[in-house]
Amino acid sequence: MQINNALWIKMWALGLALVIVVAALLVVSINPFEVALIYLALLAIMTGIGLMTNVWGGAAAAVVGVFAIVLFNQYSGIYPRENLVINIAAELIAFLLVGPLAGRLGGLLEQVHRQARHWRARSLERTVHQPDGTLKFEWAGARLDEEILRAVGFRRPLSVLALQIDPLAAEPDAAAQTAAQDAVLRLARSATEPPSVITRNKAGHILLLLPEHTPAQTEQLARNLTRLARKTRYFPAGNASLGLPLGEWGRVRSGIAALNGRPETGSSLLQRAETALLKGDSHV
Repeated sequence: MQINNALWIKMWALGLALVIVVAALLVVSINPFEVALIYLALLAIMTGIGLMTNVWGGAAAAVVGVFAIVLFNQYSGIYPRENLVINIAAELIAFLLVGPLAGRLGGLLEQVHRQARHWRARSLERTVHQPDGTLKFEWAGARLDEEILRAVGFRRPLSVLALQIDPLAAEPDAAAQTAAQDAVLRLARSATEPPSVITRNKAGHILLLLPEHTPAQTEQLARNLTRLARKTRYFPAGNASLGLPLGEWGRVRSGIAALNGRPETGSSLLQRAETALLKGDSHV
């Protein structure tokens, strides 16, 4: 389907280019210089209208343009140069063809654009990761369910660490806040390795799924991240410097949840980590 569309676009573009060249040559050959400039501008306008609309819009523009040329020729008192091939009739036919051809090409381009947006949206729906590389939150519960089965079956530890950076300012800049969260995300990536997984929820909390991590190990990881966050730099949009100290913008706090021997699901474990974060039960 995409190959056929690409082929048709090339064919219509070639046809449109040929007709425009022929029309321009006829305009220059038949009309005086000043009139030719006006007609060339009219040709460009008709082509633009066709590309921005569709076949009908281009056809309407062509009819209006031809009508304007006929009226101008009739009342201008200028007698164009003509011969058997180069004449006003050929010029008008070329103008009539330009509008529909441009409209058809514009319609095909719009169709390809719609298809590209549609398939991009479908691909984003089907992927399990966000553009920043984190696991989509709706998939995090399913992934944790698998890790819980493994941890319970083999009697291995499993923890979840929730992180949030709180701004020191009462009304933080939105761009700076996004840059600060991205800096914390970079720290979390640098401090973990597979099979650990990182996700974000709608509230902007960063959640680390940590197989083989005991609560004590997770608390130590949270302390390390907090210590590093004071020294790392964040890069707000529009700032041309080498970044600003993250510790001057805000502070990182955390919440921890771990398997405790009771029946647990991935969603409930994530929720417990978020609850601990909001309550400050594990405030590093």
